[in-house]
Amino acid sequence: MKLTTLLNSARKELEIAKINVTHDAKTAQAARKTAKAAKSKFKQARKLVKFTRKVARKCEDQADAAIEVLERAQARVEKLERRARKKERKHKKSAKPKAAKLLLPPVQTPLPKA
Repeated sequence: MKLTTLLNSARKELEIAKINVTHDAKTAQAARKTAKAAKSKFKQARKLVKFTRKVARKCEDQADAAIEVLERAQARVEKLERRARKKERKHKKSAKPKAAKLLLPPVQTPLPKA
């Protein structure tokens, strides 16, 4: 697989991981808000509070896992970018023409007149 294809797929994976992190964090926050509202407003809130806390913990665990995936994807993208820059520098060095020696035409001396 070409380096650019790897780099593009790694960037796509990074974007997906970012989206998952924000989604999981928002879900956890909503679950915490629901737990707080349930505790203060409803008579039979204990069951709902217990359930929403469980959901909040699960969402926080998913968010932590998504953050780990994000960090791995980000490290992979950085690694591939460094490799691409290194390859590009190497390619530029080999593509530069070597300094050609200037060849002067042979000097012609005038023949003596007899």
